[in-house]
Amino acid sequence: MSTKSGVQDHTDGFFRHHGAWAPGVRLFRRMQFRAKAAMVSVMFLVPIVALGWSFYNDKAASIGFSAKERLGIEYIRELVPALKLGVQQRAAAGTPGAAEIASKLEAQLRQVAAVEQRLGAELGTAPLHAKLVEAHKAMVASAGKADEAAFDAHTRFVAAVLDVLGQATDGSNLILDPDLDTYYLMDLSTTRVPQLIELVARVQAAGSPMLESGATPAAMRVLADRVPLVEFHEEQVKIGLAKSTGATAELSATLKAEAPMKDLRAFIELSRASFFGDAVKGDKAAYSQAAAKVIESQVEFSTRLLDDLDLLIAKRVAGMATVRDVTTAIVAVALAAGLYLFYCFFLVTQTGLREVQKHLEAMTSGDLTT
Repeated sequence: MSTKSGVQDHTDGFFRHHGAWAPGVRLFRRMQFRAKAAMVSVMFLVPIVALGWSFYNDKAASIGFSAKERLGIEYIRELVPALKLGVQQRAAAGTPGAAEIASKLEAQLRQVAAVEQRLGAELGTAPLHAKLVEAHKAMVASAGKADEAAFDAHTRFVAAVLDVLGQATDGSNLILDPDLDTYYLMDLSTTRVPQLIELVARVQAAGSPMLESGATPAAMRVLADRVPLVEFHEEQVKIGLAKSTGATAELSATLKAEAPMKDLRAFIELSRASFFGDAVKGDKAAYSQAAAKVIESQVEFSTRLLDDLDLLIAKRVAGMATVRDVTTAIVAVALAAGLYLFYCFFLVTQTGLREVQKHLEAMTSGDLTT
């Protein structure tokens, strides 16, 4: 075929017999059979390797994500007892029992410092832990006092504990937990229950003195603000429990939420009966005991929440590792079988080609007997 300039166009000739397959046909005509087999094998292996690389990277990222969540749980386990002791020491400030609580808190903070040293850099808690240490020093400096400044120092310490707890939750990926049951367990154990512990303690701190010496506007404002917040968190705990146990029914038996929720409801009703009726009424010791019972039961509940959360995340990590390992085994066996069969095919083909070559060479030399 000629162009307008009269120059022969070889394009149509190139594709005339094989069309789009012409480049491959011409390439393979210049190659030995071994090279052809190797090229075809490599072309099949490239997507397998690419997909395998993507699969293993994704699995490693998912396993690492959930494994880091367990580090946050490990840290939070040490913070919840510190939170309990902090609110207890605030309530006992200026009393003979304060020294014993302070000693227990010192020991617990050493546990927190130890876990901070191991995990703080990875979870990003170091700056907030440093503030916690400073808040504790200020609280110790107010020891033996029961005035407003001492109360504020104790409250700043409790707030510092909650800040570290929040960062441990965020820095460990717990806040981004992907599963329904574990997400709500996380929310309950790292947000709802710790907030309830502090709210109940603040309500008790404001209410108990009024049962002895009468109502004050400042204390009534605290109660008016915080009792509804306690009820809000109570409702959120119920919602979270329904979500998590709905996704994993076995949690109902292990969480044992009935008792702490019953104690919480009793304290709320006692608070409303004591302070939101016609007059402030009630027994100070009984009210303080009810608050202490709620705090203790919520701390125990938090422990169970963290235990189940850790167990479910550990199962998730193990499940992902199993999927990875089973997939690896299947792919390895399939590739080994494929390579074996392909090599068998190669040997059979090579033998046949050699036989054909032998006959052709004999015929070209005039030997027609083979």
